[in-house]
Amino acid sequence: MTIPLYEKAGVKEYWIVDPVNESVEIHLLIGKQYKLQGVFTKGDNISVNI
Repeated sequence: MTIPLYEKAGVKEYWIVDPVNESVEIHLLIGKQYKLQGVFTKGDNISVNI
């Protein structure tokens, strides 16, 4: 899985886009581990955190 590689590389933020369900999951690197910041759907406003 690529998530541990992202953490090791220090990727500060990543998004998982689900076009079928029209949703986006946003994960932020806090310390050395990712934390889910939210799941957003069509019509929600999303801000880039970095």
